Amino acid sequence: MKLIATAASSLVLIATAYAQPTAADVSFASIETSVEADVKSALSALEAKEFDRAALLLRTAGANANRLSLQTLTQKIAGAAPSFKPENANFVLAQSSTVAFENLFDRRDTVERRFRDDEGRIVTVRVFGEGRDLADFMFIKDDTAMLEKGGLEVAEMRGEPAIKRRGENGELSVLMMSDEDKALIEVEGDDEDTVMAFIGDLENAVKN
Repeated sequence: MKLIATAASSLVLIATAYAQPTAADVSFASIETSVEADVKSALSALEAKEFDRAALLLRTAGANANRLSLQTLTQKIAGAAPSFKPENANFVLAQSSTVAFENLFDRRDTVERRFRDDEGRIVTVRVFGEGRDLADFMFIKDDTAMLEKGGLEVAEMRGEPAIKRRGENGELSVLMMSDEDKALIEVEGDDEDTVMAFIGDLENAVKN
């Protein structure tokens, strides 16, 4: 019996050491591999003076590199919100729930992730990182007429500018700037307390 128990323990240790990667790990690794392959192919295309093909490959590599950047940011957010458990991150076509007018922050490829606290309350987090996003955000933040038109409020979250939009039934959506990441973080939920509890975790992480 002692021999069987020892063998079982060894199998557990081996299984742990060679644990299967998560879906997120596989996704990140495959995209990273794709970026490297596209860049190498683009260099080969340049040497062959196939400039159109090189440009296409570089655009694809750039788009996928941006995906990796957004996914990395969602992982950082998950680590900064201990009161909430993250679900799988998904690449989706989505637009901002805070700013949804004037064709700004229209549907685009982004990363979306849901977080749930011990009481079952849920927030949805999206990250936006296109080149024009920070400029559009600052434009709206400083335009009083546009803020009034969208029913938006300007605030400060995590020591940086934020824009808030309240729903008719107590919902809250907050779009926050992250200058360090050159991205925007959006937190949306069905009630203000849940959204602010999640943002409170992020603010505590910044202070610490």
